Amino acid sequence: MARLLDKDIEALFAASDLITLFIWENTEHWPINYCSDNAVKLLGYSKAELERGEIKFEDLVHPEDLKRVIGEVESAIENQSIRSFTHEDYRLFKRNGEVVWVADTTILERSENGEVEYLTGHIIDITERKQLELSLSAERNYLSRVITSARLASWDWDIKAGTVKFNENCQALLGVKEEQFSDQKWREWVHPHDIKNVETLVQEHLLGNSPYYNAVYRIVREDGTLLYVEDRGQVVRVDNSNQPAQMSGILTDISLHKKAELAAQEHAEMRGNILANVSHEIRTPLHGILGLASVLETEVRNPRQKQLLSTIRKSGDYLLQSLNDVLDLTRAEKGFLQINRSAEDVREIGQHLKDLFSESLKEKALTFKCEIDDNVPQNLEIDRVRLLQILINLVDNSIKYTPQGSITVTFSWKPRTQEDGDLEIKVKDTGVGIRDTERAWHLFEKESEGGTRGSGVGLSIVQQLIQLLGGHVELMSSEEQGSEFHIYIPAQASKLDALEAVVERAGELRKASVRALIVDDSDVNQLVLGEMLESLGLEFISASNGNDALEVMSHIDVHIVFMDWHMHSLNGLETTRKIREKYGDKPFIIGLTANTLDSVKEQALSAGMNDLLTKPFTLNEIRNVVETFDKT
Repeated sequence: MARLLDKDIEALFAASDLITLFIWENTEHWPINYCSDNAVKLLGYSKAELERGEIKFEDLVHPEDLKRVIGEVESAIENQSIRSFTHEDYRLFKRNGEVVWVADTTILERSENGEVEYLTGHIIDITERKQLELSLSAERNYLSRVITSARLASWDWDIKAGTVKFNENCQALLGVKEEQFSDQKWREWVHPHDIKNVETLVQEHLLGNSPYYNAVYRIVREDGTLLYVEDRGQVVRVDNSNQPAQMSGILTDISLHKKAELAAQEHAEMRGNILANVSHEIRTPLHGILGLASVLETEVRNPRQKQLLSTIRKSGDYLLQSLNDVLDLTRAEKGFLQINRSAEDVREIGQHLKDLFSESLKEKALTFKCEIDDNVPQNLEIDRVRLLQILINLVDNSIKYTPQGSITVTFSWKPRTQEDGDLEIKVKDTGVGIRDTERAWHLFEKESEGGTRGSGVGLSIVQQLIQLLGGHVELMSSEEQGSEFHIYIPAQASKLDALEAVVERAGELRKASVRALIVDDSDVNQLVLGEMLESLGLEFISASNGNDALEVMSHIDVHIVFMDWHMHSLNGLETTRKIREKYGDKPFIIGLTANTLDSVKEQALSAGMNDLLTKPFTLNEIRNVVETFDKT
């Protein structure tokens, strides 16, 4: 042993109380010459049992590992340059029969002629780590079997090496036969229009900004075919610097689903265009009816005639509302509905409901009550158009499905702060009730009673509008017991009192100094708008097309131009551009159209129009236009 104790071995002996150390002879079965106290604790044998030769070191090694361990020793001994080496992990038996996994660094003690007489093994217990590795390996194998049996397309990305491995299902999906590719090749498969977004999402995950990577994109296969895929993955291994080293994931072919989605979008777009065209055809004659009726209402004094005109106007308003409901459903599906809040008097809105449905209520002998709690603020910042749209649909439904009895609309205010709160509206009727309150909100679901049928869009648009306003709605109903809707809409009490609201809305028009130009190729439209302007005391001139309008403006100064969109010869957009080229930002140009597509207003503003009105428009809208001009 004296020759054995060189500097390295001396150091090991000095530390033997802290480490697990064995020294065994390089003879048959490797008899043990020395073992540290830690070695005794680890294996459970006594020091005497191990050092007297009763238990050889080979006896301790697991039979499944012994051949490999001996081979590693023999290979090291044959190489005269090797002084020490590290075994692959192997197992030792404890006295009680249990197995311990160890990592072993062995030092070879050679004689002067190069023969190895002794081996010194520094052993570390790695049982816990090995069990964890084996458990993870078992889980990986299980997941691999699940992925294979489920025919999932999986991939593994070695981030440091820059390579990606695909299982057989992934290879089949991509149309390749090789298992491994460079990550650059993967990038080449991604559609050029999608690659930037994919790389951004990958980086977000690698930087730890997202728990998972998830992307939907297009892949161009080797044969040129296009696939839509959903790609999901996660970092599964980090390096010693805690940087992502490996990422694994699943690739799913969603081409059929995506094609169906695109087809549905195309269908919705086509439906929207058809509705817009139908709307245009209806709005144009409706504009003439409503416009002239509203003008005549302000002029006639005979009560009977005034009532008839009011009925014409309200019936037209109702038809327009039904048309708007259908169009708003299309906008809601696309997320294009907008909210415009202003100071409004809830009491005036309640009175409007009474006036609008007075004839319908009389026909069915129904009692209508509109109750407004005293604590409701005089003015609320709300979207009047959307709120009326909600209430008109609900009251109209109640009238249709209430053979007898009453309909009650109640407004109350639930304050949260001094200004903020919820406007609570209840619409209650004594009608036939609703059998299925869940399905009632579905599009085109409708009740039928006594031959009266609705369009099936009312409640659907009501729910969407309430959600758009940030509120919610509850429905309580049962068959033959009537229905009750509870609506909650967040709102803000306006600081504007009723008198100020009226003054702001009316304004002081500089009637004598304002000259308007009507540009429209429809005699009816010229007549309607002319009557409105005349009732406001404005001077106006008419032109039947864009060229005529430019000719008029070359001789007469005009302040406001009401420009129709569709005209022969020179349309509204082209005429507006020519006016802007010649006269700059004057005059004030308002576009007029029956087209309700959301892109129309953007086109109008881009061409140089100041604003756009959709037909049929009202006298109040024209008044507001003039007031806006008056403030410029």
